[in-house]
Amino acid sequence: EALQGLLREGSEMLRMYALDGLRAAEAQVPVEQVVPMLGPPFTRKGATALLGLSGDEAALPVLVRLLDDPMAGVRAEAARALLALEDALAALERLGTFAWDLGARTPELRGRSLLPARWPVALALTDALPPGLDAQVALLLGVGPDGQVRLWAADVVGDELLACIDAQLATLARAALERDHAPSSVSALPLIDAAERQRLLVEWNDTARPIPHACIHELFSAQARRTPEAPAVRFGDQRCSYAQLDARANQVAHALRARGVAPGDLVGLAVGRSVELVVGLLGILKAGAAYVPLDCTLPAPRLALILRRSEPSLVLTDATGRQVLRDVPGARLCLEGDAALVAAQPDTAAELGPRLAHDPEGLAYVIFTSGSTGEPKAVEIRHHSLVNHALAIQGHFGLGPGDRILCSASIGFDVAAEQIYPALLHGAEVIVRPDDLLRSFRGFDAFVREHALTALTLPTAFWHEWVRFLDARALPVPPSLRMVAVGTEKVLGEALATWIERGAAEVDFFQGYGPTEATVTCTMHRHDPQGFDPARPVPIGRPLANTEIYLLDPDGAPVPVGVPAELYVGGLGLARGYRGRPDLTEERFVPHPFRADEGARLYRTGDLARWEPDGELVFLGRADFQVKIRGYRVELGEIEGVLRGHPDVEEAVVLLRDDPGEPKRLVAYVVAGPGFREAALDAHGRAHLPEYMVPAAYVVLDAFPLT
Repeated sequence: EALQGLLREGSEMLRMYALDGLRAAEAQVPVEQVVPMLGPPFTRKGATALLGLSGDEAALPVLVRLLDDPMAGVRAEAARALLALEDALAALERLGTFAWDLGARTPELRGRSLLPARWPVALALTDALPPGLDAQVALLLGVGPDGQVRLWAADVVGDELLACIDAQLATLARAALERDHAPSSVSALPLIDAAERQRLLVEWNDTARPIPHACIHELFSAQARRTPEAPAVRFGDQRCSYAQLDARANQVAHALRARGVAPGDLVGLAVGRSVELVVGLLGILKAGAAYVPLDCTLPAPRLALILRRSEPSLVLTDATGRQVLRDVPGARLCLEGDAALVAAQPDTAAELGPRLAHDPEGLAYVIFTSGSTGEPKAVEIRHHSLVNHALAIQGHFGLGPGDRILCSASIGFDVAAEQIYPALLHGAEVIVRPDDLLRSFRGFDAFVREHALTALTLPTAFWHEWVRFLDARALPVPPSLRMVAVGTEKVLGEALATWIERGAAEVDFFQGYGPTEATVTCTMHRHDPQGFDPARPVPIGRPLANTEIYLLDPDGAPVPVGVPAELYVGGLGLARGYRGRPDLTEERFVPHPFRADEGARLYRTGDLARWEPDGELVFLGRADFQVKIRGYRVELGEIEGVLRGHPDVEEAVVLLRDDPGEPKRLVAYVVAGPGFREAALDAHGRAHLPEYMVPAAYVVLDAFPLT
C-alpha cells in the first residue's frame, strides 16, 4: 500500500529508488553500446507513470563522446555541462574505455542512475504487463492493487540476473518504507540484504587453503629429489635435468655468497634467454637474496634507472647482460666471465648452512611496473606470496612430468614467474623461447608443434591474433596442447568460438586476472565449451586459493551482483608494498574493512568489474589512466613524462587507440617547438622506454584544446 501511494503521488523518491534498484540492467550492456538516458519526474498524479518510453514522457538521451580528446579538462567541462541540464543525469563515456555513473564520482549525485537506451525500464501502477510494452521495455516494475510488487523482464534478461534484481528491489523498498522521511541520499539505502552480504563478503571468498612454510627454492629442491632425471629446462639445444638445475643453482648461490651477498640483499639478474636464466633465478634465491629481474632488451637508461632505484648489492649477468650494462656502474658476477669461480663452488646446498635465511616472509623478488609519475614502481613480492601463487595455479593447470610449458614472457614481466615456478615445483619442463619467436605467428605456431608443447600462457591480444592465423589457414589447434591460459584483457567471444571450431574443445582454456601487486594472478576462470554463448563476456573467474576479491563502491561498501565497481584484492598474494614509496604504498594498500586481523590490507586495483549471479567475475576495464597493451599494464603518465623530457616537446598526451579490427596501439599527441622532428622523438622514446610503451604514431598540434 505504501508503494502504491508513493506511485499515485508521483513520488520522485520512489522513482530514484526504482532506478537504483535496476542498476544491474545497465551492467549487462556492452560499454561500446551505452547511451545514457534520463527519466523525467512524474508529472500527472494518478496516471500510469512510465520511464524510458516515447511520447510526452520520453526520456532525454544524452551521449557524450570524448573518444579521442586528450584533455582531462574536457571531461570536467562535460561533467559540469551535464549538471546544468535541469537535473538531468547522464554518464560520461570517457576515452571510449568505460561508462560510469556520475554519481559514483560526484558526491551530490550519488544514488542517481543512468539507463542505457537499449534497456528501457518502465515503472507502472499495474498488475499485468500492459499491451504493446513487451517489445519496448526490457524491465518493468509494477505495483498491483493487491500491493504486490512485480518485476517483468524481456527474454534477454536471464533468470538468474532477474532474481538478483528482484532481491535488490525488495531490499531497497523495505529500507525505504521503514523510514519516516526521505533520506538525504538514496545511496544511503541498502541494495543488498544480510544474506547477499554474507555471500559477497564471506561465501565467495571462502578460499583458505594450507600452504607449506617454505620458500620457493626449497620446494623446487624437494621436487628435484623426487624427479632428478626428469627434464627441467630447455633452450634450443641446451637441456638441463632437475638434478643438474639444482646443482648448478647451488653453485651460483655459493659464488654469490663468496662475492659478499647476504640474506635479505637484492641481486640484479641481467641474463639473456637461456637455461642460465633459470639457473640464475634459483641461485639468487638459494643465496637468501631476492632478485631484481632486468630484461636485457630494454634500453640501457631504463635498466640504469631500475638499478638506481633498487640498489642491488650485485648484478648477476651473462655476456649479454654484461654488454648491455657496460656503461652502468656496479658490482657484477658474470656466469661466463667468472665461470671458473662458479664451477669451483660446491654443488649442494648443505655448505650454505645457517647463513642461508629461509624466511617465507622475506622477499623473493622486486619487479618494476609502469608508474604514473614518469618513473617505474618497484613492487616487493614475498616468498609466501610466490609459493601460494605457484600452488594455486597448479590447482588449475595440473602440471606434471611429461608437460612442457613455454616461458614466453620477458623476465621483467611477472607472468614469467607463472610460466616457471608452477612447472618446476611439479616435475614439468620449462621451454625458454628464442628472442624472435613472437614476431611471426607462422614461426610461433611451428615452434609449438615442433616442441609438442602441452601448456601455454599467453597475452590475450597475442592469442586473439594466433586464432585468426589458424582460422585464415584452416589449421587445427596443435594436437599436443592440453591447456591454454590468457589474461588480463577481455577475451572476445567470437575468438573463443573460432578456437573451439579449430579443434580445441578438449583443450582446457583459462582466463586469468591479476595485477603485479597481487602476485601475477588472483582470479581464474575455466571455460566450459558446453553451452558457450559467444555474445556474452568471458568471465575472469573466482579468487584463487587464499585470495579475497571485493567489489566496492566509492564509499567502500560492497555492491550487488551485476553492478560495476572497483575491484579490491586481499589475501596471501598481496605485495609488501612499493619499495622506497611509503606514500604510494599507503594510498594503494588500504586497511581491510571486513577483517579484524591486525595489519590486514586490501589492494585497490583501479580496475572495474562486476559479479555474475553464479559468483564469477566479469572484467570491465580501467577506472583510471592505466591501459593494457600486449598484456602489459602501462601508465600513460609515464610515457608522457618521458616524451616531455625531449627538449623540443612542450606538452604531451598519450592515448590508447582500440579501433575495430585493428591491434591496440598507443598514439602520442604533442605540442612541439620549431625544431621538432618525429624521428628524433621516436628515438628518444625508444632510448628510455620498453618497446611495448613506445607510441606507434605521433600527432603534432599547435596547442591542446581547452574547451
